[in-house]
Amino acid sequence: MDIKVFHKDNNTPYEEIVELIHESFKERIDAGLNFGCATYNADEYKAHTKDGHILVAYNEGKVVGTVTLTAYSKFGIRYGQYEYLAVSSAVKRMGIGRELAKELKCLSKQLKLAFVLSDTAQEATSSIKYHISQGFKVIGNRHYEGRAYDSVFFILPI
Repeated sequence: MDIKVFHKDNNTPYEEIVELIHESFKERIDAGLNFGCATYNADEYKAHTKDGHILVAYNEGKVVGTVTLTAYSKFGIRYGQYEYLAVSSAVKRMGIGRELAKELKCLSKQLKLAFVLSDTAQEATSSIKYHISQGFKVIGNRHYEGRAYDSVFFILPI
């Protein structure tokens, strides 16, 4: 497996990433969970990740995993937002998510981030377990106004 990082790069495989996100989130959408990114087209995804570092995992030349890290600064503290984690069902439980998290931690250190924030739907138990297994700590719940979506909010100290 090979992991590449794209940042404002014309070579970013947006179409393939969006296909993977659609596949990865289909079961959650079918279950009625409101994941906005599950319906993005390539242009919408590109707009939402324009300032992010997109990590893409390849297996035999095919996109099999992705996650986005966007860096922010507030009150002199640099931190990141971890979003759009998707792993192909063909390779789930084969360590792709773990490898992406490892690369994300390395990138976070390079970017001199103090911590990384993330969230996932309260009903997404496998995602909650994944975050905890990667060192994220639950810091509360979050409600998105205007959407029937409540999430568990995490922090990962770097």
